[in-house]
Amino acid sequence: MAHIKRVLCLLLMVINDKAFAQQTMPQNRYTDSVLAVIKNLTDQDKKFTGYLDLSLYWSEIDTTKAYHFIDEAKKLLSGRASDFQKGLVHLYTANVIFSHDIERARTAYMHADQLLSAYQNPVSYKYRSKVWNNYGILYQLEDRPEAYMQVIIDKAIPYARLAGDSLAAANGLTNIGLLLTNKLLYDRADRYFDQAIQALQHGEGDKRNLFTAYIYAANAAILGDNLQRGRQYLDQASALSRSMPHSPDIPYYYRTEGRYHRYVKEYDTAKDYLLRAIAFEKTGYDDKAIRDSYYELFQTYRDEGRYTEAKKMLLQANQYDFGVTAADTLLHLREMADINYKLGNHNLAFEQMQRYALAKDSLSRADNTNEILALEKRFETLEKENEILRLQDANQRQRLALDKNRIWIMLSASLGLLASVIAFFLWKLAKEKLQSMTQKERLSQYQTILHVQEEERNRIARDLHDGLGGLLAGIKLRLSALTSRSLSAAPQVEEEEELSLVIGDLNTASDELRRIARNMMPETLLNIGLEHALSDLCKFLNSLRTRILFQGLDLKPAYTGTIMTNVYRIVQELLTNALKHADASQIIVQCSDEKDHLFLTVEDNGKGFDALNLKTGGIGLKSIENRVALLNGRMETDTQPHRGTTISITIPI
Repeated sequence: MAHIKRVLCLLLMVINDKAFAQQTMPQNRYTDSVLAVIKNLTDQDKKFTGYLDLSLYWSEIDTTKAYHFIDEAKKLLSGRASDFQKGLVHLYTANVIFSHDIERARTAYMHADQLLSAYQNPVSYKYRSKVWNNYGILYQLEDRPEAYMQVIIDKAIPYARLAGDSLAAANGLTNIGLLLTNKLLYDRADRYFDQAIQALQHGEGDKRNLFTAYIYAANAAILGDNLQRGRQYLDQASALSRSMPHSPDIPYYYRTEGRYHRYVKEYDTAKDYLLRAIAFEKTGYDDKAIRDSYYELFQTYRDEGRYTEAKKMLLQANQYDFGVTAADTLLHLREMADINYKLGNHNLAFEQMQRYALAKDSLSRADNTNEILALEKRFETLEKENEILRLQDANQRQRLALDKNRIWIMLSASLGLLASVIAFFLWKLAKEKLQSMTQKERLSQYQTILHVQEEERNRIARDLHDGLGGLLAGIKLRLSALTSRSLSAAPQVEEEEELSLVIGDLNTASDELRRIARNMMPETLLNIGLEHALSDLCKFLNSLRTRILFQGLDLKPAYTGTIMTNVYRIVQELLTNALKHADASQIIVQCSDEKDHLFLTVEDNGKGFDALNLKTGGIGLKSIENRVALLNGRMETDTQPHRGTTISITIPI
């Protein structure tokens, strides 16, 4: 039973294997026992995922069995499927049709991600990482490595880290290394392989993934002529291979060993490894792997100078054409032309070179190396803010930063001038637009204030004409009448009464004059400061109908004339509005100085208003807002019908 459980654990990790390569896994003789274990499970959720993982195992061996296990999993749902379970069904279905119907697989993966996105937890993030990793491999099958790399950076690795899945994150790093290897950027590739290997060594990853990472790292080092480092990776892979002789990655290990021995000119040893790789690969019917091994065998004979045997190996390689990319076809056509030329078949070689040139021109594939580098740089920028798998020490982080700066300098040298010119023009346009908007806003504010000032002048004119003017006219008439009576020797008592009335009118006129002067520019504001001016204003407007209270806190004796005048006018306008419209019994005015800001609050217990449906025809609040804006302040209004109004203003000093 313990052995069966180990096999079950192996099957549950199979889904991670698509992150490396689509190599066919040989049939496992323990799958029947694993199936028996799954059937005996009482936990329906575990049984459900167990069937799905078995479908993944068979997806590259027998699609009929794979679909069968998906159907078994669906039967367990019996109409009670959650979006999470539906998402898993779409994910595993896409894995079955993965290499047979790319468009259907792509649609299924997107449907799976949409359903899983409703669940914000580590388990959901883990499956979404798998969704996006496999979705990216579809781009790789279409020979779109830049799109694949973008999916790894933007989706697969971030979701793996949200899930706390260091193994999946390490696989993502390995994939980046593979893409850089394909672009002949071997030094950069080695850096990502090294990060993945360290994460797998210190994490909980299984030996299979570490074994594969060693092989890929060795291949990149060999192709980059760093044979010593390649040998070190191969030795580490060799040590692991003894514990997994039936691993599906064994043939790739043999092929990489063959390549190493070809580079060091040990041709017989190289051919021995490559023939072992081919024999293993043929048991799994992996056309792509067999083709690659035969092509490596062709290169070995070619480097050895045995061109006839080399041509036979190349012809043999071309028989395995399933999943072949356009780049592979071009490479083989060029090599065939070259080998025929070396064998003296000049006419055939010339014809093949013409076909090669035409095929290359018709393909017109843009070199996406720069795009790959740009994606890598963006990934490194993200990595600077997030420790790679949280297993790197300070020296490794420093090395990553240095490499990032080196890449940045290289990219800046080629694109810096263009970027600077574009940035300059964009900045200039943005600045002009901002200045235009600011000028328009300022103009609107000044126009509103001028309009308010004009209204104020008209009001003062009316006050002088209707109030003070009428009083002075009445006083004049009374004095004239008094003079006439004096001339006619009117009784003393009547003169005294008229004189008392004149004095009363003069007192009233004096009060009216002080009120008008206070509205124009209060004497206290100029002489004894803002706090006393505001307090005096509140006392002056206080009445039996509406009680007005003023509270000042830490106000300075003096501020700039602009601040004092505008703050006074703001409070004056707010109180006027409240007295006219709020029907309040109490108004509280608070003004404080704190941290280089004036904080002003005017609160009443009146009837309030609907701020959303407030008509904009009036100029009261608008003029206050403009005054606040001219002081670079901020104004907030808190009001509801029948619940009073609170206006809070903050002004920087």
